[in-house]
Amino acid sequence: MSGESFPWIAGDLRIDKDVMDEIEQHALECYPSESCGFVFGPAAEPSLLDALQREENEADKYH
Repeated sequence: MSGESFPWIAGDLRIDKDVMDEIEQHALECYPSESCGFVFGPAAEPSLLDALQREENEADKYH
């Protein structure tokens, strides 16, 4: 696995490049508010985060 496929590595945790790109895109779309969501991956490989679920930032309703 190259650094290009996993640009974010800390310890054993790896975030797929496509997921990082999607996180960045979501953050840009939400700006100036905060983006919100979950990253997750396969149960068989718990250190790999290869999927993103965007969520609405519920806190924005209370500002």
